[in-house]
Amino acid sequence: MKASWEAFLQNINVCNLLDSNDDPLLATTRNFAQEIRASIQQLVFPSEEQPNLRNLRKKLRNQQFEEWKKLNHRGKGVSHF
Repeated sequence: MKASWEAFLQNINVCNLLDSNDDPLLATTRNFAQEIRASIQQLVFPSEEQPNLRNLRKKLRNQQFEEWKKLNHRGKGVSHF
């Protein structure tokens, strides 16, 4: 887990929870769909209608692992996994 991802993932989660509340006051003050799209865009993923946070975390983790494997000094032990 990286803190830089978690901030955007938590924002997506909060927006989903508040949007599912069906409170008319919240709906008029904030655009949850736009906030979710902006957070996903910051994570450099194609926009999804209802993002699954578990899948997003898994994709980010795998992406980071692939980048780590390419490093010369860090990726030597990766063949043991």
